[in-house]
Amino acid sequence: MTDRFLSAADFRAAIALLHERGISANELHRIFECGNNQPRRWARIGAPRYVALALAAVIEDIPPWRRPGNVQAKNRLSRFYSRKRRLSLTSAIANRN
Repeated sequence: MTDRFLSAADFRAAIALLHERGISANELHRIFECGNNQPRRWARIGAPRYVALALAAVIEDIPPWRRPGNVQAKNRLSRFYSRKRRLSLTSAIANRN
């Protein structure tokens, strides 16, 4: 079993598709934030899974994931217990130690 997920031929085909869309192999190392020679190496020996997934995202024009600004982290207990009950549970847990 090999650790390469994307074969060299498939990687070169994806690069050709990106060339048609106006992204050069030189720009690819900027997109992937890797060295200049890394895309050439992947074209010779194949690419690992994370590169295959990132390349698919670039081809499909999927932007990087960003956390929505209005999401607030909530205490897990808040869904089930009132504030007074949460405080007593928290203090009981703290006193147990």
